[in-house]
Amino acid sequence: MKKYFIFIMTALAGVALTSCSNNNKKEDKSTVETAKYLFTIKKATVHYNVRAGILDMTETFYFDDYGKKMRIEHYYTTKPDLDYIEIFDETAGKAYNLQISTKKYKDENVSELVTKRLMHTSILNESNYQKSNAKRTTEVVAGKECVVYTQTAAGLIGSVGLWNSVCLLQKLGESETTMEDVMRATSIAEDVPTGIFDIPADYAKE
Repeated sequence: MKKYFIFIMTALAGVALTSCSNNNKKEDKSTVETAKYLFTIKKATVHYNVRAGILDMTETFYFDDYGKKMRIEHYYTTKPDLDYIEIFDETAGKAYNLQISTKKYKDENVSELVTKRLMHTSILNESNYQKSNAKRTTEVVAGKECVVYTQTAAGLIGSVGLWNSVCLLQKLGESETTMEDVMRATSIAEDVPTGIFDIPADYAKE
């Protein structure tokens, strides 16, 4: 479902993006080359409700170093044996998949994690959406006010809402009245737990 959504949103080339309002304090990045980073805040923890095909699930997304480090925890509502964690360190060029039920982990393809990271950021360059004819609205998601861009292409409508370039909302459907949430943030904090990007000591490599 996630790969399908990324494909559709990319194909729409402007389906939806958000430039979030400045009602929240942003970190001074005057000495940082912004183009090399995904987010305009250094770190955050975001909790989501996700619709993955026919399965409902929740996700917790952690990132630091403006997105160069990330951890995604996937929890299936009715299939806890499928729960897993992904950890990615772009600088180190390392990625891991951790199976929660067995406490085993293995190396994961770095490019696969780079693709999945798109679900939590702007997907395409935000300025392209701002120049497009996308419909612009605002919506409060997880207490953050976002500007949502919505556009139609190939018989589908998609919306994406960003806050500080962090994706808090994704919707897809055949019309605005039938669009359904693919992913919606339920809470966000501008911090991450210490050691969250390390493999837990009680996990063994496969």
